[in-house]
Amino acid sequence: MRYIYCDESTFSEPKPCIGVGMLITETEISPSAIEDALQRLQNDPDILIEPAKKLDEQTLKRRYFHASEDSKNAHSHLCEQINKLETAEFVCDFFDKYKLPTHERYNDYLYHQASILSSIRATNTIDHVIFYFESRDDLSVDSLKKMYNDLQQSSLMGIYDLPFIPHFFPPVSFEIDDKYNPGLQFVDFILWTVNRHVNGESTWFERINFSSKTSFSTESGSWGGQDINIGDGLREPKVYYTVQDFPVNPDSKINKNILVDFYLHAARIIEFYINNPQHHLNHLFNEDAEEIVKRKKDQCFSNYFDKLASLYLKIFDMAPLITSSTTSQEKEFLLLSKKYMSLLLRNDLIHGVRTKIWLESVRRQLIKNKTELLDF
Repeated sequence: MRYIYCDESTFSEPKPCIGVGMLITETEISPSAIEDALQRLQNDPDILIEPAKKLDEQTLKRRYFHASEDSKNAHSHLCEQINKLETAEFVCDFFDKYKLPTHERYNDYLYHQASILSSIRATNTIDHVIFYFESRDDLSVDSLKKMYNDLQQSSLMGIYDLPFIPHFFPPVSFEIDDKYNPGLQFVDFILWTVNRHVNGESTWFERINFSSKTSFSTESGSWGGQDINIGDGLREPKVYYTVQDFPVNPDSKINKNILVDFYLHAARIIEFYINNPQHHLNHLFNEDAEEIVKRKKDQCFSNYFDKLASLYLKIFDMAPLITSSTTSQEKEFLLLSKKYMSLLLRNDLIHGVRTKIWLESVRRQLIKNKTELLDF
């Protein structure tokens, strides 16, 4: 299981960025972590000293931490609990809205983009993922599902350009919770430290015991982010290929026959996993999957290749299709199939549309003249 706690923030001046942070853990953060921090705060003699006294009284009264409203005493005790995490990662993306074109200066748009970018890194797993978001008036589980569906579609289409990068499609669920959720309190604090760090004050950012940190920013500073491991970081899924396994000039390897082979291979793989179900793939096999098999010889199945390509690409790294025993020649074929099955989803590319139209004609001919090739 993977737990992802999400927070949104508008950074303070002088760099008022729109940011989204996600704290990812392999064990659910317990309410006892917050209770322990509150107890330590209550026993801290410094809470009697102004100006912290009033802030600390408010924190203890409401029974949850909120970084922008807490004193340094509360920050210290919450930070201590965060540093006890053994396997966690924090990722965030933020945009400087004043450095983007005028038509893109919309908070909702920037939050959406930042959420998608951070989610890509957060869902790098085959395990079930639970997202926790803090409740707000315009947020619903349905809107979160739509955002994630947008992410999945973008990932599927992006495989054409980046087939040598693993793409995972785990089972995902969403929870909307309040400020008492302990994980949401943790991520609120960490994103607050990033806010201050981006604006030149790194005291609290440096107080978190990160085992590794990676930061990035565009040259203009319009987009930046952090990827930070806490404790041992997260377990990464085992992948048995690298960019070196992908041919330098992939188009030179492609002809009409191999495109047909990719189509038949994808159909065969889907039918295999339908007949040989695996627990970690069950969420991928819905009515669309059954339709791909049941109607494989139906010439009137107009969106066959959209569904075939999408499901094949979702299975590819989740299964995985490339294992420790896969030969170099097999890896090349499989990685090329990954790229060119994604091409069939690229309705924004002329050669993507033309390739799909041509394969549809091939499929009709196979159904009419060589139907035995579709019996796997």
